[in-house]
Amino acid sequence: MTRYDPVATHEWNVFVLDPVADAAQVDPLQSMLSMPSAPLSAFRDPEDFKNLTEAEFAPVRDAILRFVEGVAKEAVKVLNVK
Repeated sequence: MTRYDPVATHEWNVFVLDPVADAAQVDPLQSMLSMPSAPLSAFRDPEDFKNLTEAEFAPVRDAILRFVEGVAKEAVKVLNVK
């Protein structure tokens, strides 16, 4: 059985400058950022992995965009603590 996971491969650093602190090292951001991948249970095998169509790649793209949006929302919450 093959398992497909979308992976957002970006290093995230979120800093609060007053005082200087790496907000990405505290929850809930740390938990969100430590997830290396997310399973795509409804993903179907593409006909040709070397020539993915936009429609075949859409579930992966959408999962990565949802992840990035969720992390961005949490980062905004952390940065607006005052």
